[in-house]
Amino acid sequence: MKREYRNAVKAGIEKSDLKGYKWSITPNGLKWSYLDIEFTFIEEEDGEFLSVRDNFNEPFISIWYGEDKYADCKDLTEAYEEATRRTIRRANYLY
Repeated sequence: MKREYRNAVKAGIEKSDLKGYKWSITPNGLKWSYLDIEFTFIEEEDGEFLSVRDNFNEPFISIWYGEDKYADCKDLTEAYEEATRRTIRRANYLY
């Protein structure tokens, strides 16, 4: 993961509702030490989606980025930050 994306993930952890409690950055994504779950960021082949997958390689969160007015974010860096925030929020409520 590039440094700018790691910084975006770090910012997403800090801006999360739970202030990133027990979350850390791994080479491919996030790790939640509370349940020992690792989430992997995957840039989809079409270049407009960022997916987050869990330990079982199941889709967990998807972010659509680009210039479209319906997109979640404008660029990939913003998408990493938003995906981090949404992953933390969903994991805390789901598990």
